[in-house]
Parts: sequence; structure tokens; C-alpha cells
Amino acid sequence: NDSLLLENNYNNNITSFSYKPDSILLAPTDTLVLRNQTLPVSILSTVYDPASVNWLQGSGYSLSCTNCTTTQVTVSGNSILKVEMGSQYGCTISGIARIAVIPPDMVIDIMDTRCYTNGQTIVSFQLCMNNGYDSILRGIPVSFYDGNPSAGRATLLGNSFRTTVATAGNCDTFSAVIRTPANGNIYAVVNDKGGSIFPVIVYAETDFSNNVDTAKSKIFTATVIPADTTIYRTANIQLLADVEGGILSSFTWNPAQYLSCTNCLTPVAKPPYTQEFIFTAKNEYGCTAEASAIVRTFTDGKVHIPNAFTPNGDAKNDIFYILGSREISMVKDFSIYNRY
Repeated sequence: NDSLLLENNYNNNITSFSYKPDSILLAPTDTLVLRNQTLPVSILSTVYDPASVNWLQGSGYSLSCTNCTTTQVTVSGNSILKVEMGSQYGCTISGIARIAVIPPDMVIDIMDTRCYTNGQTIVSFQLCMNNGYDSILRGIPVSFYDGNPSAGRATLLGNSFRTTVATAGNCDTFSAVIRTPANGNIYAVVNDKGGSIFPVIVYAETDFSNNVDTAKSKIFTATVIPADTTIYRTANIQLLADVEGGILSSFTWNPAQYLSCTNCLTPVAKPPYTQEFIFTAKNEYGCTAEASAIVRTFTDGKVHIPNAFTPNGDAKNDIFYILGSREISMVKDFSIYNRY
């Protein structure tokens, strides 16, 4: 407006141009790989000064070289790879390549179940990441149900388990204590934090169809053989105790009287009359189980009645009892009189 030169049209005195900086073309520019996969990334643009090439280090990948036209990139996470070099005019230009990592494919495998308390079950399971992952991620949830949650007929068996730290290796083993299901069915679901909507996913995956494994909750049980037997009153019989569904940590026999040992699993019983022996066992966690053995006795003749007893508490002849033969099934009448 303050020009001294006159013009017949001032409307065309301005022009504009959208400046687009030079950039480096890379191959590939956008790709998807397995975790820890190594791939070559090359410069496709003209390289005027090879000495100016500089691949920039960053998180999620490592480089085989930083001053080459083609570098080998090992990818551990989603990354943006950057490179810089000088143009023909000496300007610094840059290029990027986006590399995404394929999500894991989590798989769960129930390895064992044990009675933890009389109402709780400890579940041992293995988690695997697959798709090239060399560590178990932190915060992976595992939920436990008493039925198929995808069918909508399941109840959560307590709070969901979560991995607390990242651990090395594609697979690792864990354990969780859950409520023992009444129906005995355990459905373990990885990458599900539990809730009214199934599944409640935390991490992206390539396949959700293999996220479930099932098992039966093991009950800690005890047995005594023989459970019911009959012997002659002066004879003896060996009892054999055993447990299933856990590791035996401690046990007791009650009553201890008339047993050859109470700290063994194979005591010899020699009761003077019919006696029930109760075996109480405890597993490695604290579950208890009980079993009993009834040893019935018989005597010569149909009925044997002692003519005296001494109830003085010395454990000898303290109890007055009648012995019958195998033929006796029931006492219909039994009366005691004094000497008068």
C-alpha cells in the first residue's frame, strides 16, 4: 500500500506455497510382526551422503547397525523406527517406519487341584503367551467359575487371580485358592477379570477360543481297610489307612487303646469287644478327612457273660459287657439286679 510504483491491479500481488519437507522413504513403512522377530528395514530414497545416515535408537526395538542403509530390527513391542540423513543440499531429512507386534495368544492349562481347607481348593495352572512372547505379562487376570461362563450359567468362585509381576519365559506356572464348587466343576478363564458380562477382556489377543480349561476339584478323602469286620474276641486284625486327593501330613487314631501303634498307618487292632476306630487325617494344606473301621467281636457259645468286673479306672475289666456269637443279632432284654 505504501509502494511508490503504481499498478493497475493489486489483487495478484500475493502468492503462497505449501512447503513439504523432504522425507526418507523406508521399506517396509508399516508392518506387523511376531514379538522378537527380526526384519530388515531399508532406505529406498536416494542417499547423497552415506556417512550422514543415522538410525535412531528407541524403545521396543534394537538395531544391528545405526549408520547403514539397511538395518536389522528386532522388535519387542509396538515401535516407530526413525532414521535421519543429509539431503543433496545438506539439510537433515528424516523417515519413519511403523512396526506393530502381533498380540499374544494366551492359553491356560489346569495342572492340578487340591483341597486347601474344608471349603477351599488350590488350583495349579500354567499360562502360555505364544506368538513369540518371551515373558508373561504383568496383570494378566484369571477367573474361576463353577460352570461354562459363555453359556451364562456360572458363578465366580472368588476374586480373580492376577499375575503380579512380569516373569521370563513363554510359559509359567501359578496357583490360586478358590472356593470349592458344590458341583465339583472348575472352569478357568485367562484374560478375563470376572464380572456380570463374559468375558471382561484386559489384553488384546489373536485367538480367544482357547482361553478356557476345565477340571474337577479333588476332594481329600481317607479310607480304612477293612471298614467293617468280625473277629474272635482273642484274635487281632491289621488295619490299613490311606488317603487320596492330597499328601498326608499328620493323622490320629481314636481310641488309641487296643491298637499296636498310633503313629503308623497299619496298626494291629485287638479289641476285647466290638469297637469303632476312627482315623483322622490332614493333608499338606490343612484339609481334614475322617474314616472309621468297626471291628466286631464274637465268643464261643451263643452268649458269654462275665461273672465280675472291676470299675476302678485301671483300664482292666472296667466295663461290664455281654459277648455273643455270630448267631446273635440283637439283645432283646438285659436286666441287672443287686444281690438282694
